[in-house]
Amino acid sequence: MELSLKEFKKQTTSYNQMLTKLSNAWDTHQYEIFYKGIDEFLKAEKKLINLLSKQEKTKIFAKQLDMPLKTDGIQIYGAGIDYRAKKIGNTLIVSGKTPTTRAIEKERRLSELERERLHLAFAREHNIKGFLRDIHNESRENFFKELQYATRKHFKYSHQTYTNSNEFLYAENRILPSDTITQAKEKLKKEKETYKLLRERKRKWN
Repeated sequence: MELSLKEFKKQTTSYNQMLTKLSNAWDTHQYEIFYKGIDEFLKAEKKLINLLSKQEKTKIFAKQLDMPLKTDGIQIYGAGIDYRAKKIGNTLIVSGKTPTTRAIEKERRLSELERERLHLAFAREHNIKGFLRDIHNESRENFFKELQYATRKHFKYSHQTYTNSNEFLYAENRILPSDTITQAKEKLKKEKETYKLLRERKRKWN
């Protein structure tokens, strides 16, 4: 299903306008206006998610969020062991090791940073001006969890069905397992700066 540009523009415009209204109400302490507008905003958000969830590109993106640090090697996890399998000719070579607590924590943190980078890259491409995260910290994460769920439901695939890393979207400045936390933060910072510029600029439609 191809996304109708006219329909999508209408829905993103509605979403962005209501988000601006709510943000302004919160910033100026007009809490009555803010809470009155929440239900209408959530309906607009749901419609936007519904439109996006039916796109093939979103399916790739949603799978990518499930395993953002995936590399070309097959990775199988279980019982505290990290197994990696690589096929050479007709031979499958499997190696495994028990990861250290530090390694596990680093992987968790890198995945967290890469997911945020992907969120912003996706929002930038689709002219989504922001989330209620400026007001409520978990709203960006909730938006994309709902998008993943809706996409999975539409395309009827398991959350353990991963896409190949060579098909990953937004590969420029992708955070890799070999990156340090400092390097990953720098990559995320670049995406934040780009996203901020595009949020401030009026979107031009062809």
